Amino acid sequence: MTLRCCISKQCNQHNDAPSDSTCRLIGLAIATCCHHLCQWKHYINKRYMLDLGITKDDFNAMTWLTSWAVDADHGSDLCGTGSFDLQIRENEHVESDPSTYDVKNMVKNMKAVDRAVVGLMCKDIIDVGRFMWLKEHELECELVKYVPSNISPENRLLVARQKS
Repeated sequence: MTLRCCISKQCNQHNDAPSDSTCRLIGLAIATCCHHLCQWKHYINKRYMLDLGITKDDFNAMTWLTSWAVDADHGSDLCGTGSFDLQIRENEHVESDPSTYDVKNMVKNMKAVDRAVVGLMCKDIIDVGRFMWLKEHELECELVKYVPSNISPENRLLVARQKS
C-alpha cells in the first residue's frame, strides 16, 4: 500500500503510467519489515504472484509463514542456508511416519532452521514482487540489507529512484 501511495500521486490515474507533468518523485526507501501484516487486497503486485501461480490463499499462507524468519534466537548459528546469515535457535525435531504426512504434520515436524529458511523465502517472494512493480514503473531499484541479521532479521530496505 505504501508504494501505491508514493507512486499513484505521481501517475495518471487512467493508465497508471507516469505523467511528465506530475512526476516529482526523486526516490524512496522503505524498510520491508512486518510481512506478516501484508494483505492481498493491498499488495502492490498481484499480477506477479498470479504469474507465479500463487493465489490469494497461498499469499495469505505465505504472509503467515514469514513470521518463521524472525521467530528466533539471533545468538546461535544458522548453518546450511546458503546466502542467509540469519541465526536461529534449533527446536527439537520429531520424526514421523511418512505415510501420515500432511501439511499439519509436515509443519509440526520441521526443524527451526528449515522453518526460518521457508520464512525468508516467503519474505523474498513478497519483496521481489514489490521490486518488480517499481521497475515496471520505470524506477531503478535495489533491495539492500541495512543492518546485520544478527542484530535484526528485519533488515531489508527497498530503495528506488528515478532513472537518470
